[in-house]
Amino acid sequence: MAIFTSILNLLKKNPATDGADTFNIQTMLNDNWDKIDAAMALKGAIGSVRAATASNTTLSGLQTVDGVSLAAGDRVLVKNQTTGSQNGIYVAASGAWARAADADSSAKLAAGLWGYVREGTVNGGKSFVLSNAGAVTLGTTALTFAQMSGAGAADDTVIGSRTATDSVTPAMSGTLTGVLSSLFTLVKGITGKSSALTGPAITLEATKSHVDAGLAHGAVSAPTASTMMARDSAGRAQVAAPSAAADIARKDTVDAAIATAASDATTKANSAQAAAIAAAATDATTKANSAQSAAISAAATDATTKANAVQSNLTAHIGTGGAAHAAATSSVAGFMTAADKTKLDGMASGAGGAGTATDAVIGNRTISDATAPTGDTGSLTTLLGWLANMITAITGGANWRTAPVKSLAALNTEKASLASPTFTGTPAAPTATAGTNTTQIATTAFATAANNAHAANNSHIPFAVATGSANVYAVTISPAPAALTAGLALAVQMNVANTGATTINVNGLGAKDVLSSKGLALTSGKLVLNGVYTLRYNGTAFILQGEGGEYGTAAAAQVLLGYSVGTESGIVSGTMPNNGALSFTPSASSQTVPAGYTSGGSVAAVSVDASKVLAGTTIAGTTGTMPNRSGDTPMLSYSVSGQTLRLLPSLGYRNGTSDYVTITDSNFQAANIRKNVSIMGVAGTYVPTTANLGFDTPLWRVKRIEFGAEPSSIAIDNNGNTYMSKSGYTDFYKYDKTGNFVQTVSLSGGVSNLITYSNYLFLLSGSTIFRYDVNNIGGAPTSYNLGMSGKLIIRGGSIYVWQGYPLTVIRLNTNLQLLGTWTPLNGANVYTVLFDDNNIAYIGVNTGTYTNMWYKGSFGGAVSAIGSTEGSLSSPTIADINSDGTRLLYGRMCYNASGASLISVWNMAYNNSMLPDTSGIGLIKYVGNNVFVVNAQDGTGTMPPYPFQAPYGFAKFSASGSLPVYEYKAFPAATISKSIADYNPVIGMWAYTANEYALALGYEKF
Repeated sequence: MAIFTSILNLLKKNPATDGADTFNIQTMLNDNWDKIDAAMALKGAIGSVRAATASNTTLSGLQTVDGVSLAAGDRVLVKNQTTGSQNGIYVAASGAWARAADADSSAKLAAGLWGYVREGTVNGGKSFVLSNAGAVTLGTTALTFAQMSGAGAADDTVIGSRTATDSVTPAMSGTLTGVLSSLFTLVKGITGKSSALTGPAITLEATKSHVDAGLAHGAVSAPTASTMMARDSAGRAQVAAPSAAADIARKDTVDAAIATAASDATTKANSAQAAAIAAAATDATTKANSAQSAAISAAATDATTKANAVQSNLTAHIGTGGAAHAAATSSVAGFMTAADKTKLDGMASGAGGAGTATDAVIGNRTISDATAPTGDTGSLTTLLGWLANMITAITGGANWRTAPVKSLAALNTEKASLASPTFTGTPAAPTATAGTNTTQIATTAFATAANNAHAANNSHIPFAVATGSANVYAVTISPAPAALTAGLALAVQMNVANTGATTINVNGLGAKDVLSSKGLALTSGKLVLNGVYTLRYNGTAFILQGEGGEYGTAAAAQVLLGYSVGTESGIVSGTMPNNGALSFTPSASSQTVPAGYTSGGSVAAVSVDASKVLAGTTIAGTTGTMPNRSGDTPMLSYSVSGQTLRLLPSLGYRNGTSDYVTITDSNFQAANIRKNVSIMGVAGTYVPTTANLGFDTPLWRVKRIEFGAEPSSIAIDNNGNTYMSKSGYTDFYKYDKTGNFVQTVSLSGGVSNLITYSNYLFLLSGSTIFRYDVNNIGGAPTSYNLGMSGKLIIRGGSIYVWQGYPLTVIRLNTNLQLLGTWTPLNGANVYTVLFDDNNIAYIGVNTGTYTNMWYKGSFGGAVSAIGSTEGSLSSPTIADINSDGTRLLYGRMCYNASGASLISVWNMAYNNSMLPDTSGIGLIKYVGNNVFVVNAQDGTGTMPPYPFQAPYGFAKFSASGSLPVYEYKAFPAATISKSIADYNPVIGMWAYTANEYALALGYEKF
C-alpha cells in the first residue's frame, strides 16, 4: 500500500481480503477525492503560471503581459490590480478572463499559497506567495502576492542588518559583512579620518579645484592686506612698504637707502680738506659700497624670512600628510565626497531588515573594479564593484586595494601654476601625426610637413585663361609647375571654340593632346567660347573632366518622337511614335498592340469564380477548384416533394452523358414494393397475406419470435432495438429492429419498468434505478439507490418513481441526480400517478366505490381534488396525459384536466371505440401533438378471418377534438390476451406479446 494511502486515510479495498464486502464505489471514490483535495489545499501550491503582471492590467483579451504575448489558455498571475480583490490566478482568453480552476474559490486560496512564473521581462524565473493573513474571501479581500524567490527576492528585509568595521585588511571576496568592512576601511583611508563614518574636511572635487587653480586661496601679485602672495606673469611679487625691522625690504626702500648714503658721503667729502679729497672720496666710495651691500643684504634676509614663513604656513595647510589635503589612509583622515558619504550611509541603513539573510545565506561575493558605474540601481555585487571601480579611479592604483603612490596633499604641493605660462629657451613638444586636427600643439616639424604635402598635392586646381588659336591652346598657371606630372589639374577658360582635335601647352612645357573621357580626340564644338573646363594630366595627355559620362547605343527608332539623345556621334533625334494611353478589353480574338511608346493604360479585369472553373484549368490567372465528378457519385442529401424525389448533388463538373448522381437504399427492392406497383422502374413483387392486413389501415409487416415466457416490460429505442424483461427474472434481453436476438444483460435483482428516453434505457431493479447507454448496452450502467421500489415515469426531462400508501414520489434528472422527494398524500389508496411536461402531477385515488377521485398539484407543493371519474381504478391503471393536461385519457374516457376541475371531453362505449377498459388490459401512451396510441380490443366490428369476435389490435388517433380521430387501426393478430407493449414514434414500431409467448414486431406504414 502506498505511503500516502494511510497518511491521507484513503479508502482502499483488497480483493483478496475484502472480496465479500459490500460498498458503494461512487461514494468511496468521492470520499477519497475529498480527502486528496483537502490535502492538496494544505500544500498551498498553485503550480506554475506563464506570466505575471507588473502593473494594473485589463482582464480580457490576448494581450502582452510583462513582455509575454499570451495565448488562449495561458495561466497568468494577476498581482498589481488597483482593485486588490481582482488579484489572483487567471486563464487568458480572447474575451473576458476567468479565474483558474485551482484558484476560483475562497477555499482554494489559503495563506502561503505560492506559484512559479516561467516567463517575463520583470517577473520571469520568480515565485510569489499569497501573503494575506487570516481568511480570504474571493472577490472581496484584496489579495497580496509577495516575491518568494528569484532575482531581487533578497531585499533589505530578507538580508537583515550588518555590523561592519573600518580596520580590516581589504579583500576582493568574502561575506557581505566582510566586503562592506573592506570598503569602510578603504573609505577611512581615503578621508584620513579616525572613522569611516566621519566626513572629510574637504571633498576631492574641492581639492581638485584647489590644486588646479592658478591662483590658490585668492593670492594676488599686488601688495594687498591679508592675502597670499602670487607671482605675476613676469615672475615678480609685491609687498607693502616695510615699517618694522623684520619687514621685507622693497627695491624702492633699498634704492632710498643707497641714495641717502651717497648724499651723506658727498656732504662729508665736500667739507674735507682739499688735500684729502682723493682719500675722502675713496673712503666715501668704500663706505657707500659697504652701506649699499649691507642694506641689500638686510632687505634680502628680511624678504627670505617672511617668504619662508608664508611657505611654512602653506606647507602646514597643504602638507605632505597633514589633515587638510592629504589622501585618506587606513589611519589618517582625508577627503571624501558628499556622494561617497551618502553611499556609505545608504549601506548602513539599507542593510537592515528582519535578519533572515545572514552572511551564510548570502554567501561570499567576488567584486571587480573593472566595471564603471552605469546607474544607481543594481545587485549587491554590482554596487560593490562600482564602488571599488571609483576607489581605483581615485587612487590610480592597479586595483582598488592598492594604496595611492602619492596622497592628494603631496600632489597639491607639486603642482605648477597654470595661469598664462611663459616658455623660455627652446621648448619641445611631441610632433602630431600628419592630418591630426585637435587642440594639440603643432610643432615646427608638423607645420613644415603639412605645408610640403599641400604644395605637392596635384589635386589643387589653378585657373587660367587660354591663349592661342582654335585647337592649339596655351596657358600659364601659378605656381608654375617644374614639369608635367600625372594628376596635375587645371581649370581653363577658352578664348576660342575648338573645331577638331585639340592640344594645350602649359607654362611652355610642351603641347599635349586634349582628349575626351574615353581617350578620344575632341570633336568640333566640344570646347565653346568662354567655357570653363577642367583638365587633368594622365602622364601623356590632358583628359577633359566631367563631360557627361557614358553614352548609350540608342538609335533614332528607340527615342521618342520630339526628343533627342546624345551619342558618341552627336545628338540623335527620336522617331518612336507616341501612342499615349492604351486600353484593352479581353475578347475571344487576339488584339494587336501598336509599335511605339505608350504612357500606360489598362487591361479590363476579368473576375472568375474559382469554384466555377474546372480544377487544373486556369482562366485569367484564376486556377479552378471545381472538382471533376467523373462516373457515379453519391448524392449529398435528398427530399421528397409529392411524387418527386429530389437529389442534391455534390459540387463539381459532370459531362451530362455518363456522370450520374446516385442514391442507394437497401430497402429499395422489388420484394418491398407491392405487386403491380412500379417505383422508379422497379416492379414490385410483394403480396401481403390477409393476416397482415387490418381494416382502414396502411400495410403492415409482422414477424413473430418465440420468447418462451410472459414479458413484464417492453421498451423500444430510436434505433428500432427492442428490450424485454420477464416476470421474476434478473435479466433483460435485446433484439434488433428485425427481431434478431442481440444479447442478454444480467442484474442482481428482478427487472421491471423498462423505458427508453433519448439514447438511454432506464429500468428498476429492487430499490435501485439503472441507466444504460443504448449504444453500449453491455457497458457499466449508472445507478441510484432510491431506498424504495415503485413505478417509473419519464416526462419533460425528469424521472419520477412513485410508491403508494402513503404516496411517495422521488424526482431525478436523466443523470440520476436527486432533485427532490415528495409525499403529497398520506393514507390514500393511490392507483395511478401521471405527470405532464410541466412537472404537474395528476393522482388517481381508488375510493372503494364505483367512482374514484383525482388530485392535482406541482411537484413539491400541495395537491387539491379536481373531480371524480366513473368506475373504480384498477392496478395498473390504463391512463396517460398530454403535455399540458388538456387531455387526460382513462380507459374509454377523456377529460380536460388543465384547470381546477375535471371537464369531460368524451365517454366512449365499447361498441363504438377501440379504447381499453379500466381492467388493466391494454395500453394508452401519449406520443406528442395530442396524439395517443392504444392497444385494445376493437368494439366497432370484426375482421376476417375472425368474423365472430372483435379482434385485438393497435390504433393511433388524435384527441384534439370532441371525439377521437383515428389515423389507423391495425390487427396483426387476433389472439392477444395481455398487452405488455410499447410504441416508438421515431421508428414507428409496435412490440407486443400474445398468449403463445411470442414476440411480434409490427413495422408501421411499411
